[in-house]
Amino acid sequence: SQEAATPRYTAAAIIIADAPSVNDDESFTPEVMYYIARIYEKQEDAKKAKEMYARIINEYPNTHTAEQAKYYSGLLN
Repeated sequence: SQEAATPRYTAAAIIIADAPSVNDDESFTPEVMYYIARIYEKQEDAKKAKEMYARIINEYPNTHTAEQAKYYSGLLN
């Protein structure tokens, strides 16, 4: 059920959010942000998902991940 999955998504978001501090490869960062945004979507928090997608688009505009962020952000409108 959605309710049972929410704690798992929250735990995953915490682990994924810490990944950039563990991995010095900054090219990995937009993907981490993308997965955090997708977790927010699973938690039905469209506002936070859109904020994260906007950060990806603004901070990493010339990446494939920014294109994905534009697509999924558009679905939330």
